[in-house]
Amino acid sequence: MLRDTRKTAGYFEEYIACQMERIQKFEDVLRNLGATDTAKNMQCHMYLANFYQDLLLAEYSSGGSTGLLKRDCLKYLSHVCPQDSLPYDTAMNALAWAVLLDIRNPAILEDIRCPQDGMLEAFRQYLAGNWPLEDIEKMPVFSPSSEPFVRCLTGASSPEELRRYLESGWYESSRGAAWYESHTLDRGTYCGYWCLAGAAVIKIMGWNPSLFAGTEYCPADLLL
Repeated sequence: MLRDTRKTAGYFEEYIACQMERIQKFEDVLRNLGATDTAKNMQCHMYLANFYQDLLLAEYSSGGSTGLLKRDCLKYLSHVCPQDSLPYDTAMNALAWAVLLDIRNPAILEDIRCPQDGMLEAFRQYLAGNWPLEDIEKMPVFSPSSEPFVRCLTGASSPEELRRYLESGWYESSRGAAWYESHTLDRGTYCGYWCLAGAAVIKIMGWNPSLFAGTEYCPADLLL
């Protein structure tokens, strides 16, 4: 059953098929690269991580099962981990997916290299079994976009406040993102608008998922 009705089931089916073709092409290139060509290897890992990230969103949007998502998330993380330095959004997405799908592999957590940030450290420590985390409010906040979530993690914001933010603030705060309003384009780039970080915070805090049922942009099925 579709979880995102901005596009049809046929659209997502075609999108996923095209994304799989891209992934297969670059995985073939990666296999054929010599181990010494580190620059090209790193570039392939970066492309594949981006492809898998969009694939995961489209699979969730189209009604994909948790088993399917976990399988492809492990493939996604296999291309995130080799990267020496991750953009903030990539690190956030990788850790949020790991939280939501209960991927707690210590080697994966160690290999996700990300900026110092209170929210990202909370995600990492939760996955490592070290939650609640002391002094999280003293940690740096790398990106202003993570501040609403850090407030939740420190107990400064309630579930109701997060719900309101997800409904009326998160999407507009993402106006500068490449995917903003992509559902209006005809280029087949839309894969779904889902606030993974918000859902990961809900899970970490142990808040009742039913409070967020029907909340736009919250991937609530990942909390069940």
